[in-house]
Amino acid sequence: MQNDLDEKFAIILKDVEELKRNDAVFKTVFPADFVVKRERGEADMAALVRIIIGQQISNKVATSLWQKLTDEIDPNDSQAILAATDDQLRSYGLSRQKIAYVRGLAEAVDNHDIDIPSWIEKDDAAVMKEITALKGFGPWSAQMFMMFNLCHRHIWPSGDLGIQLGLQRYFDMETRPSEKETLEMKKHFEGRETAASFLLWALKGDQLP
Repeated sequence: MQNDLDEKFAIILKDVEELKRNDAVFKTVFPADFVVKRERGEADMAALVRIIIGQQISNKVATSLWQKLTDEIDPNDSQAILAATDDQLRSYGLSRQKIAYVRGLAEAVDNHDIDIPSWIEKDDAAVMKEITALKGFGPWSAQMFMMFNLCHRHIWPSGDLGIQLGLQRYFDMETRPSEKETLEMKKHFEGRETAASFLLWALKGDQLP
């Protein structure tokens, strides 16, 4: 299954290169040797824990908290997370809300309410439904997991500020588009939405979502 994900991610990166060569705006903005710095993450519980930790804080802070947690707890071990005390989890920098989210995720895994490996074979709608059913995971969190861990080709995070800013520059707009307008602009990149998202993040000057 991991090989399948590698192949899917390779297709997305091929889409990126084709957009760079053929899209009227991207081929003008990006030099031929420009490289989109994206890597595929593992499709596992640890990746979902990492998403929770990174919510509403800077990447630098999230990386520090992640290091503290993973120095002592395996984020793929649901029972280890459930066995950790609130004080222990707080010592890693997790807020009360994030502790609840991490525990809820661990319980869902431990009780077999979710089967993360099964998501590899499921379509966008099915995965979105299962992830957003978890406490603390909204559409954006689900979309990030689907893009970078499950390598879905047609993800369009219309509520993402970076995508909106990228589109503002792409279409030379005076103001950034609303979420509704951004959703309508999806048709411009139909078939290669994930790849277009990677380039739009880079277009607004940031390699990170």
